[in-house]
Amino acid sequence: MRFIWLRIIEMSVEKVTTNELEIAVVQLFNQAMDLILPNVMQSWMLDYEADLVMVNRSRYAYEVELKTSRADLKADGKKRHKHDAPIFKRLYFAMPGEIIDLYLIPERAGILSYKNRVVAEHVNWAGKRVAEYTYRDLELFREPTDNRMARKLTRDEIQKLKGIAYYRLWGLKRSVVKLVKEVKKLESELKESN
Repeated sequence: MRFIWLRIIEMSVEKVTTNELEIAVVQLFNQAMDLILPNVMQSWMLDYEADLVMVNRSRYAYEVELKTSRADLKADGKKRHKHDAPIFKRLYFAMPGEIIDLYLIPERAGILSYKNRVVAEHVNWAGKRVAEYTYRDLELFREPTDNRMARKLTRDEIQKLKGIAYYRLWGLKRSVVKLVKEVKKLESELKESN
């Protein structure tokens, strides 16, 4: 008879990627937002690049600034802009919990703390790890202060954002097709060399 049990463990992971942060933010806000778009540039009512722009069902826009290291957070304070575009109702900073520094984050900004830790593992009768589960979590560390001057986006402004998303989607699909071809080529070369 095989015995397998679940052992609960916790382990912080020091480094998180921007993509992992983006995915965690989308998972947290997905149900409340009509649109979430990464890397919105000056082509849309901004004089800087916003890491993530979210539009809720009431047509208010939120900005999320993503930080993966303390150096990245410090560098943000030296930028010309201060994440103060009047179009945004709320501003959030998303980052690993270990690098939160309240002195480097604007007071009006909400803070989303990212934790990436292993929380459980399956272990067999011999004590050998059979499977491992990673739990990712983004929790609200501090509530943002609403920008009372922000207005609802017009339908045309939202449509422009959707147009940006549409063109990015097809660009990403082209990149995926290219990468799949490269992987197949490398697999073929590897088989031939063996």
